[in-house]
Amino acid sequence: MIEVMHSSKPNKKQLSSLTRKRIRITNLSFFLYVFPALFSFVLFKWWPIIYSFALSYMKWNFVGAKHWVGLQNYARLFTHPHFHQAFVNTFIYIVALFPFFVVLPLLFALLLSYIRNKSIQGLYRALLFIPTILAFSIVCLVWMWMYNPQFGLFNNLLGLVGGKSISWLSDENYAIVSIVIVTGWKILGQNLILYAAGLMMISNDYIEAATIDGASQWKIFWKIKWPLLAPTTIYNVITAVN
Repeated sequence: MIEVMHSSKPNKKQLSSLTRKRIRITNLSFFLYVFPALFSFVLFKWWPIIYSFALSYMKWNFVGAKHWVGLQNYARLFTHPHFHQAFVNTFIYIVALFPFFVVLPLLFALLLSYIRNKSIQGLYRALLFIPTILAFSIVCLVWMWMYNPQFGLFNNLLGLVGGKSISWLSDENYAIVSIVIVTGWKILGQNLILYAAGLMMISNDYIEAATIDGASQWKIFWKIKWPLLAPTTIYNVITAVN
């Protein structure tokens, strides 16, 4: 009977085969699980990038046939008189958005962290986060109405104090600032939530130890909170440039 029980046990070769089979099933299950998200990511993000890169070497009017022109499009781009100004404007736009990506969200997150009433704190967070969940089309329509040079909100307010009407979106002195305000208002809430989550992850033991040692609030922020928020800051800066 002992021999029968011993012979019924799987040998090493059978165990190895079963292990490989389980690994294949696990890999297949994992692939089927991530396939919908992976397929959507490739279809809607990477394929347009690759296709646009291929189109950059072609001449096409979106109707007729495509014609390969090589680097002619890039040569025309870099020698175009408006290219350098567009590059400068883009750089200014990114730099001007930096306070909305890092400085203001961090400031608001710190201020909210000092509110002890959780209900009021949650209310302020919700109010600041609302612009993030709004569709950009709706945001643009609302702000275009406020920027309207004839009947816009801002020019009406200027008229009440005797100011002159301003073409916010067509005047070269105000266009970039106006666009930066809209984009910054839209994204501020998202980065605020990220910083608030980062502050919640900081252990109170660090804060209490520094307070006992006599550290001021500024030193607690600069020596403890700010270094521990570095991953969040790096993420916000990368998304800003991207």
